[in-house]
Amino acid sequence: MWSKFPVISSILLIMTGISSGQVELATDGQAKAVIVSPHPVNAPPAGAVGIATLSLSSTRSGTLLHESFDGQRGASIAPRGWQAREGSFVIGSSGIISAKRGQENQFRATADKPLPIPHRVTEDNTLTLRFVLHLPGARKEEAWTYVRLHTAEGKRWTHGFKIEIGRQGTTASFALAAEPNDPDRVPIPNDSGSVIELQMVLGAKRVTWSWRPHGTDEPWRSIASWGVVEPPTITGVRLTSSNHIDNSTGDHEAKRLVSAAQDLAMRLEQITGGPFLAVTEDQAPGGMSRIFVGDTPTIRALCPDVDFQHLGADEILVRTVGNDLVLSGGRPRGYIYAIYTFLQDQLGCRFWEPDAIHIPRTPNLQLPLLNIRYQPPLEFRVFSGLIGSKHETRVWHRLSFDLQFDPGTHSIPHLLPRKLFTQHPDWFMYCPDDDYPNEKYSYKSTLRNYQRTIETETERTDLDQIAEWIEIAKKTRRLPQQPCVQSKGARETITRNALAELEQKYPSWTQYPKVLWITQDDGRSMCRCADCKAIQESEGSDSANWLMMVNDIAEKVAQKYPDVLVGMFAYLHTEAAPRTLRARDNVLIYSALLQSNKRDSVSHYAGHANDLRRWSQIAKHHWVWDYDANFRNFFQPHPNYYVHLENMKFFREIGAHGAMVQAAWGQAADMAAMRTWITAQMLWDPDQDPRQLMMEFTNGYYGPAGRWVMMYIDLMLAAVQRNSDYWLGCYRPDTTGWLELEDVHAAIYLLEQAARAVADDAVLSHRVWMARRHIDFAWLDRYDEFVETAQEKNIALNLPDPVAVVDSLTPYRNAWGNFREGPRPADFYVYFDKLRARFPQ
Repeated sequence: MWSKFPVISSILLIMTGISSGQVELATDGQAKAVIVSPHPVNAPPAGAVGIATLSLSSTRSGTLLHESFDGQRGASIAPRGWQAREGSFVIGSSGIISAKRGQENQFRATADKPLPIPHRVTEDNTLTLRFVLHLPGARKEEAWTYVRLHTAEGKRWTHGFKIEIGRQGTTASFALAAEPNDPDRVPIPNDSGSVIELQMVLGAKRVTWSWRPHGTDEPWRSIASWGVVEPPTITGVRLTSSNHIDNSTGDHEAKRLVSAAQDLAMRLEQITGGPFLAVTEDQAPGGMSRIFVGDTPTIRALCPDVDFQHLGADEILVRTVGNDLVLSGGRPRGYIYAIYTFLQDQLGCRFWEPDAIHIPRTPNLQLPLLNIRYQPPLEFRVFSGLIGSKHETRVWHRLSFDLQFDPGTHSIPHLLPRKLFTQHPDWFMYCPDDDYPNEKYSYKSTLRNYQRTIETETERTDLDQIAEWIEIAKKTRRLPQQPCVQSKGARETITRNALAELEQKYPSWTQYPKVLWITQDDGRSMCRCADCKAIQESEGSDSANWLMMVNDIAEKVAQKYPDVLVGMFAYLHTEAAPRTLRARDNVLIYSALLQSNKRDSVSHYAGHANDLRRWSQIAKHHWVWDYDANFRNFFQPHPNYYVHLENMKFFREIGAHGAMVQAAWGQAADMAAMRTWITAQMLWDPDQDPRQLMMEFTNGYYGPAGRWVMMYIDLMLAAVQRNSDYWLGCYRPDTTGWLELEDVHAAIYLLEQAARAVADDAVLSHRVWMARRHIDFAWLDRYDEFVETAQEKNIALNLPDPVAVVDSLTPYRNAWGNFREGPRPADFYVYFDKLRARFPQ
């Protein structure tokens, strides 16, 4: 078992000036070092497909979009206004873009770019899409690349290329898609050459696809033609590229190191301007410094004082040895984190988000003496959400990745399936009366919900079973919402199924932590039979019932699987710790803070803080599940910007060993990139100054607009703190109760100043524009109220034209993903359509 205490960081910087360094990496833009990897570092796949020049034009309006992807090798296309949905497109040679390596040997990316003004296709105003496609020389790997036109109606019009591997061998074809059906795939002629031009002409009644060899004046060769049901309105363009290779490095952990070594080489090249080779040790040339990555016999020989066998799974080692540099650490993540710690802390790279990366430039790069060994105090570090869930983000931000368990699962429904309720109602929760603390979870309320399901969800196949539950519940006062954990039959069934699950999964669990979850279902329902109630009352919390059961299961697990933790929630009615019970040493307590006020750090609220302290005292392993988002609306301001940063300090102070922060999804989520970056920094090192981190981010991400954005953030924080009784929960429909009209006026002024500060920079302007969306959504939702407020207070209504603001959102109707957690559908188009109905053109 790994130690839960961090290894004290030892940082020796003997030579303070970069010019007096010992290890020379580059001089005058020429690489003076090579990266030495234990595995061959492969180039992108031979089957990779690249997109070059792209244009979109109409008969009457002329050019609507033109892209020529020239630029520095390895640079993202995000600064050109392309919004990444998955992975990252990077620039290659001769202006070709292709997907950057992602997980394992996957090269996949998707990016969108909206048109400034939606284009309506008519009979006399057709639309023409043209782009250049670089085909692979050896078509042996699967590949799929296409360009798609977005429409306001959510339809698809696609032109592309696909390689498929089937029983008949490898086939290469044009991949076309249209509404309402897809045309057949059309094989690409053998004499097509390696570079071709593709064209799609979209009219009001027909769409046609064609191609020709690039660089010729040959006539366009027809591919297919298809009828158009209804003239579309085009709102934007999407690029998608997906390639896969059978990497000779078969081990999953090795692939991770290969990808990190490639990234290190690319970043060093971007910093210095000179290419850096990544080679195996036998290929390393003499006379150059070596940057050793991973865990090899040579690295161990260079660092004989380090006990590599007992390094923590996330522990890093960054050390200069003579003319060489060692980037190593524990397995499987430590030596990956060492690479990204070096890039950030020693070289100044900043990975704000996948499409916003700052790389410093210097042709002369030397290192001072380095001896850094560090293990993060929180062994489990997760920030979910759209950005934090990307693998590249988790690696850059040194968040936990490749976990072999679900970091947030309700396991009891499959350990004690509800279908057993029909035969064994006594295994499930008992409801003696209807004075339940929360009406939503009362006996009568649950039966009403069952009946409503039968009446409204007629497509379900389990309605007869639900009807049977109602009849059984009326006879027994039992409900299949949670188990009766004091029931012998329930305990035996849960234990048997849990041990069977462990036996099945354990062979694939190769790294720490290994967690078997015994967790309650969602909601506050709990059994109140005589036995369960007696334990609840004597121990002061229903957590005691769960802990007794989990301790029993953990005792059995320890006999055969001593390295496995048995995890349970401290959540809702089990959040409070028991008075006298203690957790076994192999039990993991996972405290979920759904009920805390998100306006302040949890340390400000004695009840929650004392429960956390108590769990850390009685459990050897304690993680915390915190909540960052407003799950009713991800896009509106939710000013808890410092809460999780301060919480990380508190979690470390009380001795907690891990934290997950559940975050927002959707492209326009409130300050999503900032939240992800600064929280990840605090998860890695809780001793940092949150204010300094926030200022570093705003200045780095927004450039000259950063100080204005920081003032906007401070304004939001001051507004939510105005009323000391206000409760900032996770399920607020809007900003009522804390945001006033005067706050909105001030916010608009600050963000207008931010926009002016970066008016000459398209990339920074778009970032500020996205930040402005949050306050716009807030006042749009409360527009009528603010009109009345202005009249009552006799002040000006200094708000923009709501129709124009909604107009500006039109290109993103189908591009911004979820704006809330539920109910479904939760895509942005639902939100947009409501705003459009309120503010029609």
